[in-house]
Amino acid sequence: MKKSEPTDSATISPASLVSPSMPFLSLGLLAVFGLMPATALRAVEFDRDVVKRCLGGVVTEFGVDLDDGLTETEVEVDIDEGRPAERFRILIRMDGRTIYKRTKRTNANGEIKVRRVLRSGSQPRLFIARITRLESGKSCQVRIRVPR
Repeated sequence: MKKSEPTDSATISPASLVSPSMPFLSLGLLAVFGLMPATALRAVEFDRDVVKRCLGGVVTEFGVDLDDGLTETEVEVDIDEGRPAERFRILIRMDGRTIYKRTKRTNANGEIKVRRVLRSGSQPRLFIARITRLESGKSCQVRIRVPR
């Protein structure tokens, strides 16, 4: 059996510092000692709701919530104070790509709720919701920009 030689701090590999039982603590230590960029630990958390009264008194709420950094994006549109059985076209775009496009009817309380949960590999930058009241043809647009 070969006798192991003592190691100095210059020969310790970053992989040897990661503990399987506490990976987040170990990754934090790697960043503190400069063995890993600190930006790799920063999870981007973003939550914003915009409420707008448009379309003849209809209240539109558009919300975006980025969870777990870059892995999950939740987008919600709530329409309130409409008439029962009223039709609306709802279009949601994320960075220019359509992620939701449907015509929906309000429920007995004059409400519509739309929720989309998306998984993505990159951080989205711009969300746009366009709601059109089909009876009048009027539309309302709400934008949410995620800061860098």
